[in-house]
Amino acid sequence: MRKRFKTSESRQKILLAALKCCAKHGYHGTSVRDICAGAKMNVCAVNYHFGSKEQLWQAVCEYTSDSLKHIITESMDFKKPPAEAVPEFVDALVDALLEQPELLRIVSWINREADTFDDYETTKTQFQPLEKLGLEYLNIQVRKGNIRPDLNYEAILTMLNTIVVFAFVNRKGSVYFSGRKMTVPGNVAMAKSEITRAAVLMLGIDKSDTHISQMPVKNVKKKAKAGRKRKKVISKI
Repeated sequence: MRKRFKTSESRQKILLAALKCCAKHGYHGTSVRDICAGAKMNVCAVNYHFGSKEQLWQAVCEYTSDSLKHIITESMDFKKPPAEAVPEFVDALVDALLEQPELLRIVSWINREADTFDDYETTKTQFQPLEKLGLEYLNIQVRKGNIRPDLNYEAILTMLNTIVVFAFVNRKGSVYFSGRKMTVPGNVAMAKSEITRAAVLMLGIDKSDTHISQMPVKNVKKKAKAGRKRKKVISKI
């Protein structure tokens, strides 16, 4: 049992090191040596645990997708109409992504390097559960009459994904939104509000039903504690 635990632990170390390296440099800008140096392991460890760099990349994409799905399912009440659920979801999503910016960076690199992947379709498939989750919720809301039935929600989800992925800029170890540093609580609230407004407009939700004019700034200590708990859960996926 002890040996099996160590094997699982070593695999997780490599996976997280690959996540960090690929988030910073992209798949093609990251070498196996970079990953193993980050994990503080022998270069043979990648082949032993994953078979190849390509298979490790697929594991990174799967981890990213599972982590984002976890954030969504934990933060969003699927029984609520979009007017209530969307602001709550954006609030939790932004907090989580500021705590783990690597997740969005991986998605960003996938979009930027799409033409260079030999097996892009496999990479894309890793994120299909996320798209399915969003579409299922929106289709339910259409049937309930909470949102319009004449909109292309698959296209809308793609556009919202683009906004979230590329709105946050990572520069010199800090995250920015519209030129504003996200370590300032007021700027975080502004980012949440703007993303929510974009979602509300695209989904055709009645603005009077949403609470986006004054989004609360949470206590920093409580948010940090919640972030540590969320990281522990996600790292086990």
